[in-house]
Amino acid sequence: MAFHGDAQAKGRAVAAANFKARAIPRFWAKIDQSDLFGCWLWTGNKDKRGYGRIFWRGRNAFAHRVALGLSDGDWNNSLCVCHTCDVPACVNPAHLWRGSRLENSRDAQAKGRLLNPNRHFVPVTHCIHGHEYTPENTAWVKNDKYLTRQCRECSRIRTRIQRHKRQET
Repeated sequence: MAFHGDAQAKGRAVAAANFKARAIPRFWAKIDQSDLFGCWLWTGNKDKRGYGRIFWRGRNAFAHRVALGLSDGDWNNSLCVCHTCDVPACVNPAHLWRGSRLENSRDAQAKGRLLNPNRHFVPVTHCIHGHEYTPENTAWVKNDKYLTRQCRECSRIRTRIQRHKRQET
């Protein structure tokens, strides 16, 4: 006597096999392995920080997490997937390791990628208008609960424009 649950389990197994047959080659096709430093660069969709993104198992996922999961079979989402090479688009499993959020932050701080240990910053030396962030040209302003940098030259320009607009009216 066959149970209804047996048919469902068999259907799920077939669906999983079909998913693997389609999705895994699609994933690996979006990787450029020609980098001189051994990085495998994600050529698909990327977020604004440069991390690869892919629709995987019904949700948006980071490409480096998928790469490590495919290589070692561990899909533990409670740990961060960290880069030894510090290249956000890299999906080479040899350049990836799992660690806690604390370990990831300490790694970033040791490599000089944290300007303020309380906030995660990517090292930026100039504002979006090209003014250099120097101690004289940088103001630290508290927005909500974080300290953020502001370019003093940009602030001066904004103030001049606002004053000029007020004088015209």
